[in-house]
Amino acid sequence: AAYVLMLKPDPALEARLDAWIAKIAAAQEPDGYLYTARTIDPANPPRMSGPARWSNLQDSHELYNVGHLYEGAVAYFKATGKRALLDVALKSADFIVKTFGPGARQLKLVPGHEEVEIGLVKLYRLTVKKKYLDLAKFFLDERGQAATHKLYGDYCQDHRPVAEQSEAVGHAVRALYMYSGMADVSALTGGRPYGGALDRLWENVAYKKTYLTGGI
Repeated sequence: AAYVLMLKPDPALEARLDAWIAKIAAAQEPDGYLYTARTIDPANPPRMSGPARWSNLQDSHELYNVGHLYEGAVAYFKATGKRALLDVALKSADFIVKTFGPGARQLKLVPGHEEVEIGLVKLYRLTVKKKYLDLAKFFLDERGQAATHKLYGDYCQDHRPVAEQSEAVGHAVRALYMYSGMADVSALTGGRPYGGALDRLWENVAYKKTYLTGGI
C-alpha cells in the first residue's frame, strides 16, 4: 500500500515563497544564466566565482546552485501546481544544455561541486525530456577526462573517470552528490553504465570511510 503524508496548506508560507520566487525570476538573465554571486555586483564578483562565466568551475557554485534550484522547482510545482519557479529552472536548464555537452561549440567542463546532475534528473523525471538526463550523464562521464579539461583532482572526484573509481576520496559532500547522481542515471538508463563502480564505492564508503557517528 502507498501512504501519502497530507500537510495542511499554509497560505502565509506559500505567499512568502512566491515573493522569494519573484525575486529569483527577476535575477535571471535573459539567456537563462542565474548566479547572483556574479550578477549582484558584476564588477566585483567573489574571488571563487572567477572573472567570467564558467571560468572557475572548480571552485564556483554556478552549477551547484542551479542544481538545488531545479530540485526546489520540481518540489514546489508538485506541491502547489505553480509554474513560476519551474519556468525559471527550465529556462536555466535549457541554457545549460546549450552551453555544455559533446558538441563542437559546447564546453567540455564539469562542476567542481557536484549536484546539478541530481537536479537535471529531477527535471527529466518531471518533463520526460531526455536532454536533461543526457546532460546529467555528460557531466558524470566527463569527470577524469584529461583530454577535454584540466583535471581538478581527487578533492573534486575529477582524478579519473567515474567508471574507474573505487575509493571515496576528497570532499565528502561533493562525493556523495556524485554517487547519488550516478545511481540516478544508472536507474534511468538501464544496464550498468558505470560498471561495478557504484558497488565498489558503496563498499568503500560503508566499510572504510564511515565514522561511528554515521558521518563520512
